[in-house]
Amino acid sequence: MRKTLSAVMLVCCFVSSADAGKYDDLAVYFPMSPGTVWTYQMANNPPEWQVRVQDCGVGEDGIHGCSLKSLMLPWMPPRYDIFVIQGDAVLMRATKVADLYSGQMKEWKQSIPSEMVLRSPLKVGTKWENIIDDRQERLKIVSVGKVKVKAGEYGKVIKISKETFDKDPKTGKWKQCMSGDCNFLQYYAPNIGLIKEEMVEGQKTIPWRELVEFTSSNQPSGN
Repeated sequence: MRKTLSAVMLVCCFVSSADAGKYDDLAVYFPMSPGTVWTYQMANNPPEWQVRVQDCGVGEDGIHGCSLKSLMLPWMPPRYDIFVIQGDAVLMRATKVADLYSGQMKEWKQSIPSEMVLRSPLKVGTKWENIIDDRQERLKIVSVGKVKVKAGEYGKVIKISKETFDKDPKTGKWKQCMSGDCNFLQYYAPNIGLIKEEMVEGQKTIPWRELVEFTSSNQPSGN
């Protein structure tokens, strides 16, 4: 008997055989199996940011996905996200958080359209975008190479630039957001996933989080 992950996973289709190569590549850079844990050290903060795969299953639309629990600070409520690998992309389908004051979990909020985290082909120059309310994210793979973090050194790491644009209420045009939490560089290692994230302010890069420990039943070592 297969598990049903959540009723929020309602739309789209099965991964077809034509997408199998793309699916395998994406699964390498976004591994998801129950019990997998990523532990990050946050910049200028002693607490660690932990992300854990809680459960995996098949939604009513036939798409396999996993629920990830994120705990950033001890006093903050956890956040849950549902991720799926579909076609040529890793998608975040839905989010659920607890109320900061009462601690009670809110209802699942479906991302419409789904937020695209990674997209194949996984090579320099691949671009994609997300539009979330009045914000647009523009992402691009800018390099592939070796990166060292506290958890180890990894090869074939994909580096992604992420720029955010806000919609001007008067003109309706997109205007680049220049505050400190708008633009990022993200680093994904094969068989590990996200290993580092940096904020970009002008020409400066500022550490945001860095992988310090990775736990999985199929745990690889640094390359």
